[in-house]
Amino acid sequence: MKLTKIMLVGIITSASLSYALDNLTLPIESQAKEVYVGGIWASYDDGSIQNFGPGFKFGLMPNLELGIEVPLTNFSPDHGSGEFGLNQVTIGAKYAFAPTLAGFVDFALPFGSSKIVDDNPTLNTDFGVLIDTRADQIHLRGNVSYEWIPENKDKYDAGNIFGVELRPGFQLNPGFEAFLDMTFAGVNTSAVDGTDRPGTSNWLFVAGPGALVNIDKTTRIEGLVDFLLLKDKDNGLNWALSLQFNKQL
Repeated sequence: MKLTKIMLVGIITSASLSYALDNLTLPIESQAKEVYVGGIWASYDDGSIQNFGPGFKFGLMPNLELGIEVPLTNFSPDHGSGEFGLNQVTIGAKYAFAPTLAGFVDFALPFGSSKIVDDNPTLNTDFGVLIDTRADQIHLRGNVSYEWIPENKDKYDAGNIFGVELRPGFQLNPGFEAFLDMTFAGVNTSAVDGTDRPGTSNWLFVAGPGALVNIDKTTRIEGLVDFLLLKDKDNGLNWALSLQFNKQL
């Protein structure tokens, strides 16, 4: 159950703000540097999960961005003791192949706290495409992503995550944009030969309002709250609150 919850929170954050190397924006300019701190609070029927941590992006050359994130995860069950530790550090690259389109690939490195990840974590791969375009006051962002989680040394927990997000926004003034976030996520874990662990599948649709505030030309804050609207089966998720702060150096 913990794995499924991590995957569900992961796809929400991947398709929204944090922990997918900010994969809703085009690559930053060549030689530019940007730091950010993001987090998400996901509420479940039996507790909550928090993901948070810093990230760094660097424009290696025109249209190509490299990045790294160091996420921390905290489990806060309603009953029993919580668990806190380092989640899998993620490195990635993003390349703009058109003025409004980019492709990305991220790698979750195979190490982290045993309280949060498996004793034998794998190198997880996430890839996809994103759109970031404007027409007057209308701003449309979105992405399609797929994450592959290979079988680990203990011969279980292989799986995959598929996500689609759209985020239409309206710029009310130069420093403030309101938007609607809509995310569909599908999660599958496969039964592996030689074990008695059953495979699982789940999907959900979340949506909610958000806002983007440009404090100045180099600093922005973005936040949103997603509510569970549709689901394949009961997964306990109620809502997820995301917040991210970005600063160009």
